[in-house]
Amino acid sequence: MVRYSVIVPGREVAEMFARRLGELYEVLGSLGAPFEILCVDDCSSAATTGALRSLLTDHDDLRVIQLDRPGGLDAALSAGIAAAAGDVLIVIEAGERYFYEDIPRLVGRLSRADLVCGCRRHGRLIKTLRAVSQFPRSLLLGRLVHDPSCLFWVARREALARLELAPGMRRYLPWLVTMRGFRVCQLHVAHRWHAASPQLSDAWPNPADLLTVWWQSRRARPRIATQLRSQPQRDLHGRVLRIDPPQRPGGRVESPEVRVES
Repeated sequence: MVRYSVIVPGREVAEMFARRLGELYEVLGSLGAPFEILCVDDCSSAATTGALRSLLTDHDDLRVIQLDRPGGLDAALSAGIAAAAGDVLIVIEAGERYFYEDIPRLVGRLSRADLVCGCRRHGRLIKTLRAVSQFPRSLLLGRLVHDPSCLFWVARREALARLELAPGMRRYLPWLVTMRGFRVCQLHVAHRWHAASPQLSDAWPNPADLLTVWWQSRRARPRIATQLRSQPQRDLHGRVLRIDPPQRPGGRVESPEVRVES
């Protein structure tokens, strides 16, 4: 049974994907569980398709998902999420911007959340420009994560089940996940400033999309399911164990670890 599904979306990325494939296999092997790699091809040329098909003969854990027409980054992500078979989804850009060595750190943080978003460190000028560009989103939805454009994150499969992303909506993914009652957190990841990136269109959401997400967050009321027991569950010292409820939309991210009440 597959544990980890790595989704790599891109267009015309066969060369850079093949160059880093060995590195990716090495990192995934260190996780100690079955995995698969899904390269989601956003309708590339015949040469790129042939190069990706040739990789399939040498890698049994590799799958190539090809879209019938160009759909952009959000369409590629939606197709990869729908095709993934693993319990944990790992999404990473096909280029050389990010370091695969950060994958175990992101996966380990799933003990605290259902979606762990990567966050890139920037200088003061970039932070200021990013804060200005994200001001309408922060005003309406709150500052759930600092770098929603970072294409390096991991999530539990159930948090993204049957999720279809419209063009530009991947930047609202953390808020869409919290509306489902799941927890979101962020973790700093290393990145290269001037690395090669995949040729994939990434549409900006229009103001109507922002208002739609805001309206949905106002109406979202996740259901909390509690398991009833005949006797309270206790630890080895006889103290009652309590599990925190799911994160509310727009709420503060807290640890979902089991707490011990005295």
